[in-house]
Amino acid sequence: MVATGLCLLAGGCNGGSSSSGLGSDSGMRPTLFQRAMQVRGEIGGGDFADAASGIAAVAQRGQTEPQSKPTSACFMCWVAAPGAPGMQAQLERWVHAKPKASYAWLILALHEQAMGWWILGDDGSDPMRQAKASKFIEAAGRDAEMAVRMGPDDDFAWELYLRIEGDLQNANAEAVVFQKAVALHPRDYALYAIRLKQLRPTDAMAGLLDANLPMIQFVAKYANGKADVPLQMLYLPLYTYLVQGAARGCALGNQGVKACMQAALNAPDVIAARQQAYSDVDRYIRHGTPGALEAANQPLRNLLFERLAEVPALTMLHAIAQATGSDVQQLSSDTHGSYVVDRDAGLYWHWRGQDRQALPLYLRAEHDLANTHFATPDAANWARARIDDDIAAIYFDSNDWGNGVRYGEAAARLMGGYGAIPTYDRVTCNGLFRLHQYPGALKTCAATWAASGDWQARFFLAHAKEATGDPHGAAEAYTAVADGPADMRFRTYSAVEVSLLQDNQHHFGQALQTLDRWRNLFTPALTSIYNIASYYNDRCYAEMYLGKLQAALSDCKTSIGYQPLPDAVDKEAKIEKMIAGIRSP
Repeated sequence: MVATGLCLLAGGCNGGSSSSGLGSDSGMRPTLFQRAMQVRGEIGGGDFADAASGIAAVAQRGQTEPQSKPTSACFMCWVAAPGAPGMQAQLERWVHAKPKASYAWLILALHEQAMGWWILGDDGSDPMRQAKASKFIEAAGRDAEMAVRMGPDDDFAWELYLRIEGDLQNANAEAVVFQKAVALHPRDYALYAIRLKQLRPTDAMAGLLDANLPMIQFVAKYANGKADVPLQMLYLPLYTYLVQGAARGCALGNQGVKACMQAALNAPDVIAARQQAYSDVDRYIRHGTPGALEAANQPLRNLLFERLAEVPALTMLHAIAQATGSDVQQLSSDTHGSYVVDRDAGLYWHWRGQDRQALPLYLRAEHDLANTHFATPDAANWARARIDDDIAAIYFDSNDWGNGVRYGEAAARLMGGYGAIPTYDRVTCNGLFRLHQYPGALKTCAATWAASGDWQARFFLAHAKEATGDPHGAAEAYTAVADGPADMRFRTYSAVEVSLLQDNQHHFGQALQTLDRWRNLFTPALTSIYNIASYYNDRCYAEMYLGKLQAALSDCKTSIGYQPLPDAVDKEAKIEKMIAGIRSP
């Protein structure tokens, strides 16, 4: 499967069950995230009519006002995200009670798609998880089809349906759904952008002759001189895909990377796409054409994070910066979104570890916001929150937990709660833990987990529970992480922590059973040598106190064989003396 879901592409949105209780910087008016939490609560409580009304109000605004569409997509994702117990059952109740309710089918499909990728997690090679995740994605496809059948005018539903077929890599279905969708929504840029991405060749095929032809023919057909803006902007993602494909193909090839990239960038198709892309940037972004900057932003970021494409990425960044007036922003009453360009430049330098260059760009991006027109207060808050979170990340990366938390909390206040941007909020909860602000860490981690199902937030929640003297709650949270689809380093750490908590309570038999339960996680193919050494060291400890001295000695030796942890070395000597004492007359 290939992840192309609405929530994955909606500015990094996910989230959704209960707010943290933080106030909003917009006074008494609830933020869009808080409204999503309210709708999610209504679904959980069976108030389906109120939930439908809340969803309809946001969705219709996204359909009639293109500038509101990204935040509307985020709203849908927050409502549908994992994290709330019983959500699947309640959504199924809704569609059974109201089988013609298109929004019910849409949210159910979104939830199932999110659950599929949530189950798959970081260990995409696990066959059991693949099978379980595929069932959710396949169900999402069926329910997305129902959503467009019940609400054919809903462009969100068509975009989701097309993306899910992409997840399932069903090429024939992708083509059919696309044609049906654009017949009803011929000016919906997102549909064309999704389809163009689906036509990309694999990294291994990108360097082969004619591998890019389907993309090139697609853009030539739909981005011709008669096309509406921003459809003509399709040349920009086409150009970035050609450059990305060249970079990845060159990285896999046998010839020198520099010579390979130079040859690829001078290919006629790449030159033609580049010339048209830059012409469109100058023509549409410079004049503030609605939708043009948004259409350019994601392709730009794709290039900025492609290491072998540094020169074309920076060239494009400079062209878009000039088109937005970023170089003369102090003289402009409206920067036409130059804060986006400054933030992208900051991300570029931060991603490369150059935070001295990144921080001034982020601060300038915040300054740009004062001269930028936003369609809604939510859009303005979203923009500032993302910049605050970017600044927080710089401080967190340098272990400046105080400043990191300060900016992270400011972002959460703007959004109206924790969990709206979980990839950042989970770091804020970890920062509070590092500062020994345990009540704040508990609150933040719990809210982020509940709103988004983010596994790292639950891991840090387990840390906070352990630190506040709640071993039962900590063990429960660590167990969930060890069993869940979290990154393997969190799973193995959590498995050992559960056994250590049991050791501390002198439940050595339970500790040994716990370690046996997760034995398959501790292999060199899945985790670090240090984690394997810790695993066998903990087995040794439990076995020693159970009087299983030979087994304990064997596990201590195994631990030392992986890495000579001082604790394991000390126990080995102690156990050998104990065994010698038993043998002595």
